[in-house]
Amino acid sequence: SNEIDKRRILNCIAGRQEQELERPHEAEHPEYQKVNRGLAGIFATAAWRSAIAARVDTSDGGSLPLLRALREDGLRKDLTLCFSGMEQFTNGDLDGLGRNLPEQLESLNLDFAQCSGLTSLGALGAGLRSLG
Repeated sequence: SNEIDKRRILNCIAGRQEQELERPHEAEHPEYQKVNRGLAGIFATAAWRSAIAARVDTSDGGSLPLLRALREDGLRKDLTLCFSGMEQFTNGDLDGLGRNLPEQLESLNLDFAQCSGLTSLGALGAGLRSLG
């Protein structure tokens, strides 16, 4: 895209008025970080099933820190994840998910049908209690 498009988008994210969109954009702005974390959360949820299937480390220190991306997604109000039929999904995976749900989450839809590696939903309960 063009530089002017970038400038307009960043100024819009920063909350500038329409007549100010073509002015030089700020190098840093708190709203940029909020949007970046929201985008990271979107990509994390899209990659989650594949990461579990490949047994990729999704912890904060892992090669694909999806748990942190989800936890830090301050824009997310709804979360839907389908793990149906995934034998690889375990109690440990559920524990990580439960402990990293975004605080502002209002709606949660999870599908664990035929997840033979999952033997308890207790870890999810602990994560749900921590939500505001």
